[in-house]
Amino acid sequence: MPRPTIVGTQIRRIDMHHSSAGKNKDYRITISEETPGKYRVYAEYGPAGNLNQGQEKTKNAVSYSAAETMADKLRDDKRSQADAYQVLSDRMLAQPTKPTPPAPPPPPPRTRVSADTLSPASRAALTTIF
Repeated sequence: MPRPTIVGTQIRRIDMHHSSAGKNKDYRITISEETPGKYRVYAEYGPAGNLNQGQEKTKNAVSYSAAETMADKLRDDKRSQADAYQVLSDRMLAQPTKPTPPAPPPPPPRTRVSADTLSPASRAALTTIF
């Protein structure tokens, strides 16, 4: 798979490295903000210093907490596999956008009141207007 094109603002990046007898490779996990409140997770890998393959790990844009959970799981899986990777850096590159609060509910509808329920003074004041 070719290296993915990361869309949006990069929020978090985790760089990992593995070296053992005859192996020298890197792995990178990136969280990017596609639109405010919508995030994607990408994984890139390849020989040390040459991330040349990868894929998007999210099928659809997800919330920040879901993206963080996915990135942490990918990191932990790489650290615990037979070819264990070491975390070189885990950096926040930008702050995630705070979600916009929902619009307040509309006010309750007014109920109409009959003019007969008004006081005589109120009815007299209305009569002069109309």
